[in-house]
Amino acid sequence: LVKEEIGWLPIISLEDGLKKTIDFTRANKDLLTFSKDI
Repeated sequence: LVKEEIGWLPIISLEDGLKKTIDFTRANKDLLTFSKDI
């Protein structure tokens, strides 16, 4: 639908994007903060 509407296509596949996000998160746990107030 996005391709037809605005001519956009993703450069990175969903699978690759999720893998990169998970790898980054695991490698940078010290950057993550969690709030108990949620």
